[in-house]
Amino acid sequence: MGILGPIRNPVGIDGFTNVYKAMLYIISPVLTGAAALAVLLRLRRAIGVERQQIKWFTYAAAASFVATTLAYVTPGLIDTQLWFERVAFVLNIATIPAIPVAIGIAMLRYRLYDIDLIINCTLVYGALTAMLALIYFGGVTLIQVGLRNLIGHESTLAVVATTLAIAALFNPLRQRI
Repeated sequence: MGILGPIRNPVGIDGFTNVYKAMLYIISPVLTGAAALAVLLRLRRAIGVERQQIKWFTYAAAASFVATTLAYVTPGLIDTQLWFERVAFVLNIATIPAIPVAIGIAMLRYRLYDIDLIINCTLVYGALTAMLALIYFGGVTLIQVGLRNLIGHESTLAVVATTLAIAALFNPLRQRI
């Protein structure tokens, strides 16, 4: 039994088993290590509040890297006991939320992002998307009904006309909102 239990090949293509193992055991930890290294290099150059923010993220990234290595690389390279594999997977699962939690702490404690700007953009573009969707579907429906009454069958003209109207309305509506 491997990591996936009785599942012999999760990809479903017989020739991809080795590719899958290469990705799982080599590429994934290498990319995780590269991401952790990038954060450490950024931490070395940072000063003041930025350094405090990155410390939170660095700690979470390092814990995640160690847990990923223990859970996926070690059992594949070394014959380990079952208890070790289980502890490694529990540790890996425990560190999965560490990175988003660290980002949240850095954002809220050290004002990493201007939350007012994020909320404003979310509200503006959410309202704009809803309005344009309503105008689009309402316009397509009304023009389709009008064309069906006028020429007797449906036409793609309704979709084209409504799409052009939406394109023309985008900037004025965005500025108005």
